[in-house]
Formats: sequence, structure tokens, C-alpha cells
Amino acid sequence: MRAARRATLTAVSLVALSALVLTVGVHSAGATPSKYAFHAGDEFEGIESPDVSAASDGATVAISATGNFHVASHKASGTGTFEHRAANGTLLATGTFTVTGVSSFASFGCGVAGGEPAPANFCGGFAVFPVHVVGHPVSGGTEEFDAVFTITCLVGGHVPTGAEEAVGLDIPGVVNFDHPVSGENLFVKK
Repeated sequence: MRAARRATLTAVSLVALSALVLTVGVHSAGATPSKYAFHAGDEFEGIESPDVSAASDGATVAISATGNFHVASHKASGTGTFEHRAANGTLLATGTFTVTGVSSFASFGCGVAGGEPAPANFCGGFAVFPVHVVGHPVSGGTEEFDAVFTITCLVGGHVPTGAEEAVGLDIPGVVNFDHPVSGENLFVKK
């Protein structure tokens, strides 16, 4: 009987310890800062401006954007400008976009850039933002539509192998500018 009781007490103790570890882990994860500013090709702290990405047909989009987001609440605000060019460099449209939220953010860490120390609040990661676009084709008129804006910043100590500094602009069913050409980005922890 004593052996059975001891086994039961041990099992209860292990369950209680596991619950405590899980509670502390969840609390610690919740305590991680989740407020950031984003800078994409906007010359903040000398980063390259603008960011340029290409579509599979060679067309490009040049973007400059800045704003703020809160990972836990999925709230974000910000604006950007863009120039859309054909593969031969002909200007097709210019416009603006407004960030309407943050769909996801994967942090790469903070305080390290290219293996060298950086300010502790300079961070890297991959963010996905829904945006509302107002475009002005050179042929005239105005077009409004929703799109998905992404930012990849290679700051931090946990940058995935093969990741590239980039922005992307996906207009679902129309065109996806997802091939990095040039530019720099930064997330700043608040």
C-alpha cells in the first residue's frame, strides 16, 4: 500500500511541477515585448532607400514605409509609398498604402547585426501586414485594392539560413513582388 501511495504522490507531484513550469513558461512568453516600429527603405538610421522587389516577369516595385505594430493585439498603423515599373524600367504607376493590421511577426532577435553588436532595441524578423493600396496608373485614374505587405530584416541572432533582407507586396490574383532586389529594413523594439 505504501508503494502505491508513494507512486500516486510522485505522479501528483510531477503533474503539479509540470503545470508550474508550463505556467511560468507561458507567463514569461507573454512578458516578451511585442511593440515595434518598422522601417522599410525609409532612410531611418541610414538604411537604404527605397526597398525594391521584383515580380516573376521582371516588373519592380520600389517601396518606402514606416509605422508601428503590436504583435499580441494584431494592431498596426503606418503608411508607405510605391513606384511600380515594368521590366524595362517604364513607370507604370505610383501610389500609397495604409497598413491596416499585423497578421504575424516572427522575431529573429535584437542587438546583433551581421555578427556585430547593434543597439539593443534594433531587431530583425519577418512581418506580414494587410494593407489598403491607392494607386495612380500613369495612364490616368485611381485604383484601390487590398494587398499583403511583408518585411524581412536580418538583424538578430536567430536569422534563418537563406533569409534575405526584403520587402514584398502581394496583390492576390494579380502580381506578387517577392524577389528581393535591394534595400534595407529595421524593426525597433518599443
